[in-house]
Amino acid sequence: MRWDSKKRRYVDEDGRVLSPAQVRREVHDYVEGEKDKTEKEALKLLAETITLTAFFHFMKSRVEKWHTVTGAIAYGGQAQLDPERKARIAAKIESELAFLNGFRNDTSKAFAEARANDLTITEAAGFVPARAAMYADAAYSTYENNVMAREFDEGVTMGRRVCPEDDASCEECVDAASTFFSTLEDIEEIGTLQCLNNCRCYIEYADAPLTANVVVDRTQQSDAVQ
Repeated sequence: MRWDSKKRRYVDEDGRVLSPAQVRREVHDYVEGEKDKTEKEALKLLAETITLTAFFHFMKSRVEKWHTVTGAIAYGGQAQLDPERKARIAAKIESELAFLNGFRNDTSKAFAEARANDLTITEAAGFVPARAAMYADAAYSTYENNVMAREFDEGVTMGRRVCPEDDASCEECVDAASTFFSTLEDIEEIGTLQCLNNCRCYIEYADAPLTANVVVDRTQQSDAVQ
């Protein structure tokens, strides 16, 4: 897919506009592939075929890449990144790396506990693969939240949060979803509610002509959804 700056949308090789759902699927598939790689690396750590230092060096490099990639996709690729947009992505990376330091400390303590109490590494640190995968999951939020920032940059002021309402949906996301449009500032960012990095909610946007501070019934304005 490639970004069409005139249409402000991704298009396929034949120039056909890709729907937001199609682009989200591309991001989702990327994240799922990265989760698999991360879990495999975490299993190497539990098997002690790599060191803690090597594993967290891997994690740091992947965190930086995941958010750089999905952030850039949100804006239409690297060519669309100005200093402000790069700064938004960098701020997210910095936040995730701070959490990663806590993860490293917890894992180091678990390894020490295993050695002190004659436990296997898996018994003490079995949480590592699932927790590591959550760092890849966070890249989806980076994509969605930067799409919202992109739309706001372009003068779009209204949207609505959509929740898939599947087995992974938390109660807060279900409650935050709406059939009505409201101002973007009033919509909770993806990844900030109860399910955190597991969130797969997304935002639908209304065209700029809609007036700010007006709540629009989506059933009457379906043609305004991008």
